[in-house]
Amino acid sequence: MAIPPVSEKFDLLLFIGRFQPLHQGHVHVITEALAQARQVLLLVGSAGQARSLRNPWLYAERQQQVAAVFPAEFGNSLFTVPVMDSPYDDDQWLSHIQAAVRDFVQSHRELPTHPRIGLIGHAKDNTTYYLQLFPQLEFVPVANFHQPSATPLREAYFSLPQLENTATEAKIPEKRHHALARLFDQQITHGARLPHVPEPVQQWLIEFASQPDYEELRAE
Repeated sequence: MAIPPVSEKFDLLLFIGRFQPLHQGHVHVITEALAQARQVLLLVGSAGQARSLRNPWLYAERQQQVAAVFPAEFGNSLFTVPVMDSPYDDDQWLSHIQAAVRDFVQSHRELPTHPRIGLIGHAKDNTTYYLQLFPQLEFVPVANFHQPSATPLREAYFSLPQLENTATEAKIPEKRHHALARLFDQQITHGARLPHVPEPVQQWLIEFASQPDYEELRAE
C-alpha cells in the first residue's frame, strides 16, 4: 500500500480501536498516521474476549488483517498490541493503555528516551469519548471517511442465507464465497451503509466463513 512521505512530526502515534473487522475507515486513519510518525501503534481493544457477534475475531486474527493490508509497514513502522477491556472502569482501562504504550516504548530502542507521542483518530460519536481521556497527548483529528461503521458489516456478514438447505456439502464453501463476494460488491457499487472493506480483508473474511467458528457465531 502506497504511504505518503513521512513528515515525522511524531515519534509514535497511537490509534485505539477494536478493528472488528479492519475497514477502509481504519485504513484511512492508519495511512494518515504513517505519514506523520516514525512509528504507529494500534492498541487493539477487546483482546482476550470470547467470540461473540460484537467481537467475532480474536486479537491474532485482527492482527492478521492489519498485516494483510500493510505488508510492507507491519513490523517495521506499524505495530499492534492487545488491550483488555475494563467495562465501566475508565481508570483501569487507562492503566492498561499506559502499560501497553510504556512496554512498547521500552522494547523499541530505536525510539528516543522521551518520544513525541500523539493520539490519532476520528471522534465519530459518544462511543469515542475515550479520546478525551488523554489530555497529555496531542490529538490528531482525522476527518470522517464515508461515515463507516463496522456494526452493519458484521450484521450482514453473519446473516447470510443458510446454505445447508439448498446446497450439497461440497458446494457450500463455493456458494458462500459467491454470497460474500456479492455482499462486498454491493457495498462498493451501491454506496450502501456498509463500510468498504479492503480487498485483503475481504479475502480473509471469505476464508473465515469456511471455518466452524463462523457457523457457531451465525447460530448465536
